[in-house]
Amino acid sequence: MNKFAKVGLSSALFVAVVGIAMPANAGGDGFASWRTDDSFNATGYETFKGAPAPSHEEPVAAPLPVVSRESGRRCYWRLDAGASLSGKPDGDFFYQNAAGGAGTLSQIANIDMEDGAVFDAGVGCAFGNGFRADLVLSLRTQKEISGDPAPDDPIWAPLTSHSLMANFYYDLDFAQIAGITPYVGVGVGVAYHSMDDVTWIDPSGARQQIAGAEQLELAWSVMAGASYQYSDRLTLDVGYRYIDLGDARSERHVIADPTQDAQVLFEDIAAHEIKAGIRVNFHPTAAMVPFK
Repeated sequence: MNKFAKVGLSSALFVAVVGIAMPANAGGDGFASWRTDDSFNATGYETFKGAPAPSHEEPVAAPLPVVSRESGRRCYWRLDAGASLSGKPDGDFFYQNAAGGAGTLSQIANIDMEDGAVFDAGVGCAFGNGFRADLVLSLRTQKEISGDPAPDDPIWAPLTSHSLMANFYYDLDFAQIAGITPYVGVGVGVAYHSMDDVTWIDPSGARQQIAGAEQLELAWSVMAGASYQYSDRLTLDVGYRYIDLGDARSERHVIADPTQDAQVLFEDIAAHEIKAGIRVNFHPTAAMVPFK
C-alpha cells in the first residue's frame, strides 16, 4: 500500500469514529451543529438550541398576612382617674335607750351621700381575640352620708370605700370608627369600707358619737367605654362604671353614754363613675396596621 492510500484510509477511519461518538440529532451530517443565529439569547448567555434561558427577574415576595393592631397577647398596666357620683343607699337606724330596754329599728329618711373622686391602678392582659382582663385597685375619697332616722334627730356618717376588682372586657372591634374601639365589661371583687365615728343628735338634743367600724363586702360592676390606640405602647381609655360596693355599718355603741345603744346600717353603697386613663403595654405591639 502506497503512502497516499495509507493517508486516505486513516482519514476515513477518523471520520467514522467521530461520527459514531456524536449524538445522532446534533446535525444532519453526524456532527454537532452549532447555530450561530440562536446560540446567544436576549440575555447574552450562550445556550444550546432548545435549552431554556436562565431567568433574571427579581423574586416576588409573598404578601405578609394582615395583622390587626389589637392582635396577639399583650400585657399592660393602667392608670385612671375620674368622678365617683354616689347613688342613694338605703339606711336603717337601731336605737336602744337603756341597757336591757326595748330597742327600735327605724328607716333613715332623706338620705344624701356626697360625690367624690376615684383613682384606679391595675395590671392586665389582652388576649388578641377581643377579650381583656385586668386586676384593678380603686381608691375613693371620703364621702359623708347624712339622713334623719327620726324627726329632728339627724346623723352624719363619714365613709371611705375602696375596692379590688377582677374585670373582664370585650372590645367591639367590628364597631371601630376612626380608630376608636368601644368595649363592654363586668367586674367582681371585694370592697373595703371604713366608717368614721357617726355624729348623732339623740332624742334629748345632745350630740352623740356612735363608734365607727371597718368591714369587707362583695362588690360587682358593669362597664362600658371606648379606647384609642395612640401608639404601639399607649392606649387612651374613657369609660363608665356602675359599681355596687355592698353594705356599710357602724359599731353598736354610743361612745360617751353607755346607757344608750345605737347603730347605723347603709345598704347598697353604689356609684356611677366616669373615668379617663391610659393603658401602657409592657412591650411594643409586634405588628400594627396603620390607622385608617
